[in-house]
Amino acid sequence: MPDTSGASDTSENSTIGRSENLRHTHGADQSAECDTAEAFDDSRDITDAVESLIGSADLQDEDTDRAFRERAAVDRMKIIDVWHAYKKTGEGRYRDRLVEHYMRTHVRRIAARLSSSLPSQVDVDDLTQQGYLGLAESIERYDLDRMAQVKFETFSSHRIFGAMQDYLRAIDPVPRLTRWRSKQMQGIIDQFITENGRPPSVDEIRGLVDLPDPQFKRMFDDMRPAAMVSFSAAAADGDEFDSDGDAMGSFEDPQSGTPLSTVERDDLRSWVTRGLARRDRLIVVLYYYEQLTMKEVGRTVGCSESRVSQRIESIRDCLKSRFVDVELEDEFLFV
Repeated sequence: MPDTSGASDTSENSTIGRSENLRHTHGADQSAECDTAEAFDDSRDITDAVESLIGSADLQDEDTDRAFRERAAVDRMKIIDVWHAYKKTGEGRYRDRLVEHYMRTHVRRIAARLSSSLPSQVDVDDLTQQGYLGLAESIERYDLDRMAQVKFETFSSHRIFGAMQDYLRAIDPVPRLTRWRSKQMQGIIDQFITENGRPPSVDEIRGLVDLPDPQFKRMFDDMRPAAMVSFSAAAADGDEFDSDGDAMGSFEDPQSGTPLSTVERDDLRSWVTRGLARRDRLIVVLYYYEQLTMKEVGRTVGCSESRVSQRIESIRDCLKSRFVDVELEDEFLFV
């Protein structure tokens, strides 16, 4: 009888192999289906994210367009209507419109008027920016019910000017106490001259201010007016009084001259500095009129000492040619 056990084993092994192959194939198909599903989910998430971003961008564009249209509408409003809208709603767009309007028509004008009496190194734009503080406070405090009695320009001018003054005091190199002392001393001297028709003596000034000698000397040094030198410098020359006890002659600056010569000196300074750049005008005034050193001038105008020396030399050449032109004109006139 033939042996069929080997054939049976082979057939059984083949059947088992086919079953395992089918199982592996089915598992691979299931894994592929899972990967496809996950990929689809990821793709859907990305699509949703992109659509969300697009929608957000559209909303931002709509908000921007809406804000632009609202701002344009506010710009077309009369300023009185803007006032009423701001006081009623408190919305920033109305406040911004008020600030823009009054910065241009009111604050800038105050800054220009104030800067005209200040040294040239004080920038009108800086004053304008400082005036914003006073303007913002005034807008909040202004009562529309009083508009018929008090215009906003009148109401706000004091605060705007005060903000600019605070800025000037902050950058003023002269201490506030020193300036106050000088003002007090000058007021005392002016009042005495008005009442008596002559300058006061040192003892008379000391009696009027009623201060101990050290404080009196310091106050006199702080003053340093145009027609006087420091108290300590004059005292170093000795206690030489006039026959009538008037020591004011000891404090006179021989370069100050008479009131007429002072006016002529100021006119000459204006003529000399005419046509110069702002920094060159400042250099001339500081070096020739304020008697500062080149190093001090450079520190003030923001350049090196050598640069100041170069500018002074250039200014001298310019002035020499100007004086030559004047002499030629005089010769032509008097021929």
